[in-house]
Amino acid sequence: MIGKNNFQIITEIQNLHLHDFGIYIELEPDEEEKQLLEQNIQISLQSQKIDLDDAIDIRMVKNLNLANMLLKVRKSRKQEMDLDLEEKRTKMQSDANAQSSQAAAQARTQENSVKSQSEAQLAQLNNKLELQKMEAKARLEKELEQMRFQHQVELKKMEIEGYTNRESVKEDRKDKRTEKQASQQSKMINQRKKDLPPTDFESQQQEAQDPMSGMIQKMNQQNML
Repeated sequence: MIGKNNFQIITEIQNLHLHDFGIYIELEPDEEEKQLLEQNIQISLQSQKIDLDDAIDIRMVKNLNLANMLLKVRKSRKQEMDLDLEEKRTKMQSDANAQSSQAAAQARTQENSVKSQSEAQLAQLNNKLELQKMEAKARLEKELEQMRFQHQVELKKMEIEGYTNRESVKEDRKDKRTEKQASQQSKMINQRKKDLPPTDFESQQQEAQDPMSGMIQKMNQQNML
């Protein structure tokens, strides 16, 4: 009924496996199983245990067992990735905190250094100003002392000159009195020797001081004679 050739073919392939023929059998889940799988996918998405790409890949698997296994694998991989990312974030945060602490410490060190330098410069400036003030005060005191000394010298000089002038005047007056007395004595001696009338020394002195008055007085005496 099938022919000789077909019978030979059937005889040859009776010991072959279905895979040798390229035949695959896939069991598709029913609607209830699909809803349960989708529910698990939504819960995993909401809890961020898988991402959208994982959900798409899982939905492409028609075998429910394989889909659930893939869901577990992707959840584990996502958890490992999240842990690794969290570790990296923690490390980055720690590095940032360390760098921030180091930068703050360096800033404090620089601030303290600048503050110390500023205080040292301020102290140096204050010392310089104090020294200049002391030098100016010393110069002023020296100038005042010189002025006082010069004033004392001038006063002493004036005092000596005044004393010298007074002594000179005294000596001049003494010499004039001596000269006058000697002249009067000489005239008196001459008067006694020549038997002359008395000499009015007062009128002569007045005449010496006022020649015109003396001449008038002498003319009056001659008229009286």
